[in-house]
Amino acid sequence: MTSTIRTALSVPKPTGARRSSTDAAGPSTVGKARRFENPRRTDPATTVGGSTPLRVLLIDDEIDDARLIARELQRSGYEVSWNRVQTAPELEVALQQQWDVITCDWVMPAFSAPAALKLLGEHGVDLPVIIVSGQAAEEVTVTAMKAGAHDVVSKHNLTRLGPAVERELRETEVRRARGLAEAALKQSEARYRRLFETAKDGIIILDAATGQITDVNPFLVELLGYRSVSSRPQLSPREIHVCCVSPWRIF
Repeated sequence: MTSTIRTALSVPKPTGARRSSTDAAGPSTVGKARRFENPRRTDPATTVGGSTPLRVLLIDDEIDDARLIARELQRSGYEVSWNRVQTAPELEVALQQQWDVITCDWVMPAFSAPAALKLLGEHGVDLPVIIVSGQAAEEVTVTAMKAGAHDVVSKHNLTRLGPAVERELRETEVRRARGLAEAALKQSEARYRRLFETAKDGIIILDAATGQITDVNPFLVELLGYRSVSSRPQLSPREIHVCCVSPWRIF
């Protein structure tokens, strides 16, 4: 716990419909991102007509598997808009759009989950990535999680997919909120430090429990006749009180 003391000696200055029934992302539309039927629905936390809009990017070489994934998410209460890609160039094009979650097969003829996860990391994508694989989940889980996946679901047990998506969306929201709070705190600290360093008032920060000085701003150091903050000795509040005009203002 610290308290800040300002000396009185200062120089004041002025101060849509389901899309999984048709394949709009087959070989004839490689690299073309699917257009959403209702582009205004951008918040996955907003419930519309009993369903939660969800934009899903599926990385899978099998269109039938992609349809099964989309259908399972619809059964879980989501209004799904989705697109399917199966190569790195297609993925790079698709990342130009906004998505809520990404699912990815583990092994594909021209792509793989590790390669996709690496590409997503290079693009700084902060989205839940869930591996949906036909292989036994335990065979890929450790490798997938180390590579950056958030969960692994077997294609033979898709009932786990809806709860996994719900959990990862919630955790992503918490993570982003924490990041915003940390960024705001850093900005606040930087703003305080600028004010502390440039203030034309003598400012001392004391440890309230011990009375020890933890910081002194440059103006007060100069006021006391020292060349720099590093050249000042460890003064006590009493010594500073003798050097400066009292009473002090505490704030």
